[in-house]
Amino acid sequence: MEAQSQFGLPPTPPSSLPSDDSEGNLSPDHHGAPMSPQTTPVSQTSTRRSAIAAAATTAAANSSKIYSGVSTRQPIHTPLISNQPESRRKKKEYMDQLERRVEILVSENSDYRKRIETLEGSNANLLNQLAKLQAQINRQNQKK
Repeated sequence: MEAQSQFGLPPTPPSSLPSDDSEGNLSPDHHGAPMSPQTTPVSQTSTRRSAIAAAATTAAANSSKIYSGVSTRQPIHTPLISNQPESRRKKKEYMDQLERRVEILVSENSDYRKRIETLEGSNANLLNQLAKLQAQINRQNQKK
């Protein structure tokens, strides 16, 4: 049976690489011993069992590497690739510019609010003066 190895493990999954001829893309060929044990002398049986157990342990370790995607332990702090510091610097400059613009706009906004308050005050004062003048005109027109 070619779908299973001599150790009873499933075939390795295909690689995620687009090329069909890339390494590890095909399941390994499993030629040789069938799944049922052959009759062998007792001295060879124990040696074969230990070899099978060692191979199964190695195969299990390899399959966990394949499925986890990690073949070696990665360092905790990997060095930045060449464009990352430049990108971070540009981002920081951009954020600093935005913060300065926000500060400017906030100060302009507060200046405009103060101006609105003074204009509303003068507007109310002018409305009072207009009302007084209209009242004077009405009194003078009534006297005539």
